[in-house]
Amino acid sequence: MYRLFALAVLLLLGLSWVVVSARPNDPLSVVRAGTPVDVVLQVSLDTDGSEAGDRFSARVLHPVVVGGKVAVPSGAFLHGHVVLSDPVARDGRRGRLILAYDQLVVGGRGYAIHATSPEYGSRLGTDLDAGASLRFTLDRDVSVRPARST
Repeated sequence: MYRLFALAVLLLLGLSWVVVSARPNDPLSVVRAGTPVDVVLQVSLDTDGSEAGDRFSARVLHPVVVGGKVAVPSGAFLHGHVVLSDPVARDGRRGRLILAYDQLVVGGRGYAIHATSPEYGSRLGTDLDAGASLRFTLDRDVSVRPARST
């Protein structure tokens, strides 16, 4: 009976070591609402061809640093959608384009985010070409697990 009890204790200790060692070593970083994020658009969007609901992707241009450590590395992906696409009117009213950012992908993990772009507009039409640098600010805090450096 004693041997069975000792074996059970050793087994439980071994399993607890596996569970503890399987935890990620990197703590979550909280990127606060209001943090500006610079991105590079991966697709072209314009008021004549884009419609509300169209999906797009972008990449983070500069790393986002929290507490002296990189929380979001440059090159991380963002996914979003067009909120408003209003072409230039015949009466000369400006064309308008508004984007929403929905997801941030860091180290293969996706995180829901909430951010809306400023209104992009022009009297000649609104074109945001692939490769365009854009900036938005987070509407809400987002907790991310930083990508491991290799």
